[in-house]
Amino acid sequence: LGTVNLRQVGTNEKPIVIRNAAEGATPVWEGAAVKTRDCFLVTGSYYVIEGLQIQGCQSGSSAAIRTYSADHVLIKGNVLTGNAQGVTGDGDDVVIQGNHIYRNTNASSHLGHNIYVYGGTVKIIGNNIHDASGQNIHNRATTALIEGNTFANAGSYLGDCMPAGYNSKSNTMNHVWKNNTIVLGNQANRSQVIAMFYD
Repeated sequence: LGTVNLRQVGTNEKPIVIRNAAEGATPVWEGAAVKTRDCFLVTGSYYVIEGLQIQGCQSGSSAAIRTYSADHVLIKGNVLTGNAQGVTGDGDDVVIQGNHIYRNTNASSHLGHNIYVYGGTVKIIGNNIHDASGQNIHNRATTALIEGNTFANAGSYLGDCMPAGYNSKSNTMNHVWKNNTIVLGNQANRSQVIAMFYD
């Protein structure tokens, strides 16, 4: 079993949809057998990934869902747990909405992140994000809206906003955080909640 490569191109009117077949059902994608990097790798355009439980992707720094130079990707209503990373990658018009993302940890380094985004534009809206071994959110996006989420019980500290780097040509950041709920819990680094610019 290997990575599911999502490299096709949909349209705004006809996105490519991967979701539960029955409303209310949550099919489980078990990543323990994945010997390549990620469970789902999105390099195409106009995808919807909805209503799945993706767990156990632990090959190196693998992720439940990774976007790479993708665009118009909606990740909605999923349960992502027990992976080295929950959602990671870059892209434009990536929306992470209404997911339960928790207890993602890199088994080899114990520094997994629930969300790790870099470059591009992303909206992170209405998610329940908690109990990462590292940070609940590691945000290097160029433009980001982070709204209406609950963040709780990070292993090191809640998260950070840092220069885009990676695939971005600019270190300019435009980040908006609003109406989020933060529960500190027993994080290892209690001297900071959100690290700005550099950690």
